[in-house]
Amino acid sequence: MSVSSKFYHFSFAPKKLVVERDKIEKKFKDLDDTLIETGTIIKLPQLLELIRKTQIKDIENILSKFSNFDIRVMMYEYPFTNEKHDDQIKINHILTALYKSEFGKIIWKLYQEYFSNEYLQSILISSYSKESDNFLGMPEDISVLFGEALLNKAGINMGLVDIALKSSDILSNVFKQLKVVKESSLERKLIEGVLLKGVKSNKIFETEEMKQIIEYLNKMPLNVYQNILKNYIEVREYKKFDDAILKNAINRLLNPKDDDKLWDFLDDTSMIKVKKWINQAKLKEVFEQDKDNKRFEYWKRFNDFFEDVEVIRNPLVAFMYFKDFVVVEFGIMGAAYFYHKTGFDELIYPRINSFKFRNSRSNSTKENMLKETITEYQGIELFINKLTHLPVDTWPVKKFDPQMSIYLNELPK
Repeated sequence: MSVSSKFYHFSFAPKKLVVERDKIEKKFKDLDDTLIETGTIIKLPQLLELIRKTQIKDIENILSKFSNFDIRVMMYEYPFTNEKHDDQIKINHILTALYKSEFGKIIWKLYQEYFSNEYLQSILISSYSKESDNFLGMPEDISVLFGEALLNKAGINMGLVDIALKSSDILSNVFKQLKVVKESSLERKLIEGVLLKGVKSNKIFETEEMKQIIEYLNKMPLNVYQNILKNYIEVREYKKFDDAILKNAINRLLNPKDDDKLWDFLDDTSMIKVKKWINQAKLKEVFEQDKDNKRFEYWKRFNDFFEDVEVIRNPLVAFMYFKDFVVVEFGIMGAAYFYHKTGFDELIYPRINSFKFRNSRSNSTKENMLKETITEYQGIELFINKLTHLPVDTWPVKKFDPQMSIYLNELPK
């Protein structure tokens, strides 16, 4: 067994006697371990053979044949995964009938590594029933909730997840009250359950810091991470997405506009949400140096009309693609240039890959290459309009809205 167990020969309550007990236990620790290991080798096979040959209906008749030492040896070796179903039931019955107070701690520790074992689940429930008033020294209110979790129809772990989600405390404190061992298999499973269920509402974001949530997410296996993200995205509009969560997702799964292989867990509706968030994030990047934030607030209104938003970073420029036209905005506020889509794709966009553009050290030179006022070139429609962001207080409503209404035949509501 990977989880060692400690059994006390001495049970003193007063503080000084408790200290003395610890000294005695330390002195005889090696002897204690040796005795149990020897008992496991010599006595356990005999005990198991007795259990195997006894029918379930007669199990009460053999309880008197088990000494305290025998029970400790069995608990030391638990769980007995190689035994048959009926024999494991009999073992549980014996350990429950001859239960010792120190067994609760051992069983709970074992459960945290082997929580899928149905016999361990059963004996944990039995163990709690023996000490429900003060199980493992849990606070009374937590002990009551723990008992309810053990009987949860969806399983013990989901019951524990519900305790965490209903608490107003952070996960680490809840786990501490529940005596969940750090880095145990159970802790990882509970964090997984809390995230899978918790991201469907805002509850977890009200109690846990975003930095901690991201840390939990980063520890999740890929398939679990994807399921958590799926639950998060499906219940929210893209405008309600937290930047930290989506940035983390793109960092781990890549930008789906460039490579969507790791995003195949999303349906079309959810994928559209993600891409709209990406468009909005790109606009925020381009306009973040504006003091009044007006350009960002203006253009994000049109996110539902965008076919795409592309950003280049040296110089900082946004290309906003609509159905029939493209708007070019620059990081350093100046004028917005409107182009026919075909003309932009064929005449303006290729310039960013030209030798002159790539090798120029002047951002103003590069920006000027994207500012074209020729309405037509070799039969291709190009320039539509150029609008400045002046007057500062009225340009969105008095200058841009009338033109956008013409180009789109409508404005965002």
